[in-house]
Amino acid sequence: MDIITNPFADPLYSGSLLASALAGLMCGLIGPYFVWRKLSNYANALSHAALTPLAVAKIYQLPMLSVLVPFTLLFSLFTHWLGNRKNPEMDSVLSILFAGFMALGLLLIVTTGGGSSEAIHYLFGDILLISQTDLILMIVTTLITALFVISQKNKLVLLSLNPEFASVYGVKSHLQNLLLILFCGLVVIFCLSLMGIILTTSLLLVPAMTAQLFSKTLRQHLLLSSLLGVLISCTGWWLALELDFPIGPSIAFFSLVVFSLASMKRIKT
Repeated sequence: MDIITNPFADPLYSGSLLASALAGLMCGLIGPYFVWRKLSNYANALSHAALTPLAVAKIYQLPMLSVLVPFTLLFSLFTHWLGNRKNPEMDSVLSILFAGFMALGLLLIVTTGGGSSEAIHYLFGDILLISQTDLILMIVTTLITALFVISQKNKLVLLSLNPEFASVYGVKSHLQNLLLILFCGLVVIFCLSLMGIILTTSLLLVPAMTAQLFSKTLRQHLLLSSLLGVLISCTGWWLALELDFPIGPSIAFFSLVVFSLASMKRIKT
């Protein structure tokens, strides 16, 4: 039977579809907080800086997550520290980190004999290469992320809208901010295999920004963003296989189409 009509006929494609759905769900869950807290620069910097640990993992034949996770934790802690110092040049610092680590990653790939095809794989992702271990870790991370967002929703929303008011009500802002940054970092990690370094932020931001156009409450925003994340990633996956396109760019382009249509619809109404 054709793989398009029955993706579960082949474990390779069924695993990639499940990974796409999980990535979309994680992005939909955490995306609204990226929008509310204006963390898009952090996500962009982290995803591009990840080229360095990816190159290191390749050079020393290490599992990618064994290098990506500690790098992401350190990057997130540094970002959190900068935020606590209320550094007015934080966006500029993130841009420097973005460019510097990406340049280092490219240099490592080139000097160790890596070719352009390897660089393209990192830049744009290849979800068909995801392993069963990665898939299990994605499931666990999705469940933990959902539990965190649901259990801490009121505190996170309050911190996003009014940090001073949240402190008055006893919300531990430093801890909540740190946890949010760390979870954002984990979501970015697991989006890299699907969307690659360059396109990851599209799936992180589009569901949340599109849902914001049609949501009247914060709960609606979170629910609609989660649904859109899954819908966009799975539809992009299907279109890629139907048209024989790469999956990551297909999802990113479909994200643009969805956001553009939603914006035009909103303007007309």
